[in-house]
Amino acid sequence: MRRPIFRSVFAKNTIASYRRSFKKHILPELGALDLDVITRDHVKQFVATLVQKRIRIRRLERFKDEETGKIVRRETFIERALSKASVRIILAALCSVLNHALEDWLIVSNPATRLGKFYKQTKALHAEIQPLIDKEVPVFLRDARVHCSEYFPLPLRDPYRNAIG
Repeated sequence: MRRPIFRSVFAKNTIASYRRSFKKHILPELGALDLDVITRDHVKQFVATLVQKRIRIRRLERFKDEETGKIVRRETFIERALSKASVRIILAALCSVLNHALEDWLIVSNPATRLGKFYKQTKALHAEIQPLIDKEVPVFLRDARVHCSEYFPLPLRDPYRNAIG
């Protein structure tokens, strides 16, 4: 039995990212086509679909409960377009598979190369940073020291006290 080539070529996280890209984006659009039938026009249309695609993002919001005075977290969902980085990663997965098909003589050219100009207008979106509140900092640092001591080599200082320890 032949093992997938990706396990020896790519890092574990890259493989996971490529799998997500294929499952969520590539196969629903191009999966019905044989590799040797996929043209540059198919790929350009796929890029246009990605640029217009809307996704649902989970967001945790913190607010102060007026009755109890406690900080409460609420889960909300927003809809937004794919970011430029997401489109790039999805296309990298597609291009990589087509490069392997090209190397194995399954196709004569890779229609997914040099696609940046087709999605350069896509916005580079960044997740909103939700910093810890004052009460959460000591709890986070204490738990980090207990559960991730190998990442705790520097003497960190709590701005509200002295050394953490």
